[in-house]
Amino acid sequence: MKKTFSTKKFLRFVLTAALACAVFVAEATAKEGHALVDEVFTLILDNYVDELPPSTLADGALSGVEEELKAVGKYYKPMPTLSSDKGLSSADRNKALEAIDAVFEGISLGEKAGLEEAALRGMFKKLDQHSLYLDTAAYKDIQAETRGEFVGIGLQLALKHGELSVISAIEDTPAYRAGLKAGDKLITIDGVSSKSMSVADAIKHIRGIKGTVVTLDARRSGVDRTLEFKITREQIKIKSVKSRPLEGGIGYLRVSQFQENTAEEVSAALVKLGSRDNKLNGLILDLRNNPGGLLLSAVDVADEFIDAGTIVYLKGRTVDANARFESKSTRPRPYYPIAVLVNEGSASAAEVVAGALQDLNRGVLIGNGTFGKGTVQTLFPLKNNNGARLTTARYHFSSGRAVSGGLTPDAKVEEKEGVDRPLEIARRALENALGDKSARPIDVLKKAAELLSLNPAPDLKH
Repeated sequence: MKKTFSTKKFLRFVLTAALACAVFVAEATAKEGHALVDEVFTLILDNYVDELPPSTLADGALSGVEEELKAVGKYYKPMPTLSSDKGLSSADRNKALEAIDAVFEGISLGEKAGLEEAALRGMFKKLDQHSLYLDTAAYKDIQAETRGEFVGIGLQLALKHGELSVISAIEDTPAYRAGLKAGDKLITIDGVSSKSMSVADAIKHIRGIKGTVVTLDARRSGVDRTLEFKITREQIKIKSVKSRPLEGGIGYLRVSQFQENTAEEVSAALVKLGSRDNKLNGLILDLRNNPGGLLLSAVDVADEFIDAGTIVYLKGRTVDANARFESKSTRPRPYYPIAVLVNEGSASAAEVVAGALQDLNRGVLIGNGTFGKGTVQTLFPLKNNNGARLTTARYHFSSGRAVSGGLTPDAKVEEKEGVDRPLEIARRALENALGDKSARPIDVLKKAAELLSLNPAPDLKH
């Protein structure tokens, strides 16, 4: 028997479909203007190195919106607080998202743009200092930095103990020539207090048009006055690798940052120093004031010196964030003792190389303790050409130790104006290691560096 579709049933079907469509359109319209907040909310919960209750991020977003509304004189109602809810289920996630969506109800699209930025900033305040929300300009800047080209002054910053601190002034940049040093605390940028600035905010203030001047006021340990630096912004192209031969078959290799081509440049420099034809007897690897850069580049550089073993492994929450990097060497590497120069400006990827060489007993660390940035950041593209830099994992060496807290040198050597004591002690320690055949060169190098650091010769020269 053939079934008929009555007019009443048809009208009921059309009405139901129309209502469903209306609900969908209403939901889409409600999301319009703040969809990016929901996208970043999900991205953080799925990828951040530590598992967070959704309520924590929601509170951050709501606090950001509240602060923005107060700042523009449009504070209209107190924001709800969800932080007491520590649940991690999908229901808890939906509840937190609903709380964020509710705040944007009744707000015009024109006003939503500023509030969306405020909500994003509020969420990232709940994360570690190295996780940043990046607008289009900042996202492009970070991508350019990995290639070693950008307009700025060459300053690497981090928040340390709540203060905007210099990780390093990259060699041969305006900041380096001006005399800024690792550990300096920035007080103001062009007269604006840095007290409440994030690293991203500070970068925005410091970056600018080529040829213009930025003024920085800084505080330095041991100096009882504020230091002022007037620095002209330049188009910066960082040469990440420099090398030169020293006497006695010792080579000097300086790596100032880990960029896309750094590993290839290191390999070429080692060949030039004589690594392949056994003319390189010892190496000084200078990683001082190297703020880091690309992890894979650092792994490849470390692999130039390591025959076998784990260089570094990562521990995160996702499959992609957990990785182990082993030496890829298919033949024995030329062996020569390595003295690695480090200081408080050696950070992140630089610590990966230094720590791997120390951990595998391939190199001896000389200088001061390193910065202690033991986390991995991943860049995520977002809608509208924005991006997010999110901490997704922590570094660990083959022994299990972590980078956080910094690396302790085998021989502690203070740096002094006009005298490069770490370099000279490294050179003399290598000479001892090459001349003493009673023990392994690496063991002699370590002992010699320790002795020289405690009682250096009085005639050390620059």
